[in-house]
Amino acid sequence: MFKYILTVICAYISTLLLVFIATFISIVLGIQWGSIPHKYLQAVLFIQKIFAKFHCIDSEKTSTTIERDQSLCVLSRSQSAVSASDMQFQFDINKENALSIFDVVNDFASSGLQSIVQDDVSGLFSFSPAYVEYELTLPILRQLNNDIKLHIFYMLTFGFRAFFLFPLRLLLLSSSFGFAAFWCLIVYFFSLTKQRKTWIAVTYCRLFCAGTGVIAKYHNEDKIPKQPGIAVSNHLSPNDIQIICANVNPNRDYLYTVTGQKHTGIIWVIESLVERINKSIWFDRGKANDRQLFIEQIMDEGRRAGPVLLFPEGYCTNNTHVLQFRKAVFTDDVTIYPIAIKQDARFGDSFWSEDLFYNYLIRLLTSWAAVYDIYYLDPQQKKSDETSDEFATRIQLLIANAIEKPAALFDGSVWYKPAERQKYRNALQLKCAWEVSSLMPPTSDAKRKDENEHKKVTFGFT
Repeated sequence: MFKYILTVICAYISTLLLVFIATFISIVLGIQWGSIPHKYLQAVLFIQKIFAKFHCIDSEKTSTTIERDQSLCVLSRSQSAVSASDMQFQFDINKENALSIFDVVNDFASSGLQSIVQDDVSGLFSFSPAYVEYELTLPILRQLNNDIKLHIFYMLTFGFRAFFLFPLRLLLLSSSFGFAAFWCLIVYFFSLTKQRKTWIAVTYCRLFCAGTGVIAKYHNEDKIPKQPGIAVSNHLSPNDIQIICANVNPNRDYLYTVTGQKHTGIIWVIESLVERINKSIWFDRGKANDRQLFIEQIMDEGRRAGPVLLFPEGYCTNNTHVLQFRKAVFTDDVTIYPIAIKQDARFGDSFWSEDLFYNYLIRLLTSWAAVYDIYYLDPQQKKSDETSDEFATRIQLLIANAIEKPAALFDGSVWYKPAERQKYRNALQLKCAWEVSSLMPPTSDAKRKDENEHKKVTFGFT
């Protein structure tokens, strides 16, 4: 019995090491896996289809968020500011829809009830709905009743993810750090060519992506960002940089100038490794001076070299919307290369929603896969009659349309910063009051007072 157990353990470890070594060597040598990853995803879809009835979902259709009724008071606004005068309702555009005060108030109430059921903000910063609906969780196991075959099948899928995918990915992730650390030491003592540094960075990114279970398909590769310019993308996870950089030609003599916020812990380790082998620009979100210097460095780099890789949303989301873009880099004299990241969350959700990073990492490493479609879009420049706000909005919409997701009317500060949330609420309340009062025949004194109040509430997003 003991020999049998020992044989099984040896076979398990040997298989794990064999797959790890084969994957590591193939990545270092630049050898592709061909159709194997996509056949693997087909097998996962087959498994999900078996358990679909316990999810009460259609396994052939990817889930989306709840679709809300198109109300009369759907808001729209410009990018630069949130104020009562800045907001618009649908009946501002189609006045004939606002028949009476009753119609407008009734519509406000309807929209309020819809927001209680599902608001426009919180759903962007939690698990993706598709991930929640397709993941094989313990409640699914409890619904299997006395079906022994399904119980066994469920446990086999759990065992595969926990005892094969997890250790394999952990080995690959560790190897990516070891690979980068080795070359960082070499850089201390030897001068490397730009092409060699690009190869090192791309290989590290590919090892890292393999370690996090990434299966990515890249579209329109003829439009991949070039020098000079700024590449902008929607933001899903801390791993977005590696996913985008992994597709760069390793023989090219430049990668991307990577940017981002300074972190602590394991993210700090990754950032430290990156800046040793590739040009990078980091900033401290809490320091206003750092932010201004950060923007100046980006613009200088984008105009003369680059391409600078930037995430103008400023915050990660679960890929159900594209957040408002910050306008700072959308100026006259720089080429913008839009990149759209689309996630298929049925296989796993890369959005970091956990409080602790190691919890996120364990979930990511035990997921079926992190499946992406990366779209390179046509390079864009600011039009002569465009403001920076309008240019930023246009790029946001291009990316949102490419991944077939809505463009949000706000940025992440509305969720993460209570002060910004309160400002938005105050402006919204004032706008509602203004619209209702505009349907009433006010006295001249009251009208003058309302107009003065209307002009007072204004504030900006950076």
